[in-house]
Amino acid sequence: MRPGSVSTTDGGARVFVCTDPILDGEAVWAVDVSSRECSRFATLPLRRCFHCMEWYGGCLYVACGLCSHEGDIHSHQPSSLDIFNEATGVWEISPAPMPFPCVSAASGVIGNQLFIVGGLHIQTEAENRPLQPRHHRELRIYDFTTRTWRLGAPLPRTIPNLECGVAADGKLFAIGTYDQVMYVYEPQTDTWTVEDFPAVWDSHVGRACAHNGRVVVFLKDGRAFERAAAEAWLPYDVVEEVRDIARDTSYPNTYVAESALLG
Repeated sequence: MRPGSVSTTDGGARVFVCTDPILDGEAVWAVDVSSRECSRFATLPLRRCFHCMEWYGGCLYVACGLCSHEGDIHSHQPSSLDIFNEATGVWEISPAPMPFPCVSAASGVIGNQLFIVGGLHIQTEAENRPLQPRHHRELRIYDFTTRTWRLGAPLPRTIPNLECGVAADGKLFAIGTYDQVMYVYEPQTDTWTVEDFPAVWDSHVGRACAHNGRVVVFLKDGRAFERAAAEAWLPYDVVEEVRDIARDTSYPNTYVAESALLG
């Protein structure tokens, strides 16, 4: 999978993937866990990359990202929350626009709420400003029941390359791919805490996911670790194929960009 690809799961039966943002930035593919068969699930209303995609209540929710216009993949950043209803096969737009549209944010679903945190705003030529990214600290919270947005406590600081969002144990874990720290959000108290990664991790984080209620982090050198408790990590076995892809430097623009553990 190339940079800009995203994925999510419906809870274990299927994995949904947007693979190549350049060649096929409108397709959402579904992988059936039991049969291992892949099929086209939906077509995005806008060609995009570096977006957030989450599943809730029979619907696929897509927000943020860079959307193309007339072949320009970096033309604008939408504020809409696009919702695909699997039962009807129809896309709709949530009536409330998302505050602070962004690119490369971390996201997760806890209870009946969607959390989107961090990300950056890329100023375009249409804004007549220097093409400099501006990092966000905002936590945007969407209530699936009321279909409204609100803001939660912001991140303690801005995090470049914040693309790993994991919901586990009733908390949101935000991980920067180049930082050696993880930010943990507690919805009950609307507060963030900071956890340091082990000093022996001398490789950047590639991706992360939740499995059996725990956070699993994949490093770019092929190793993986499971969070057993606060700031306590255990080695996690991954298949050799994943290690080979992570270590292969023959194709610098291709790597494991999203992770999902099945079964």
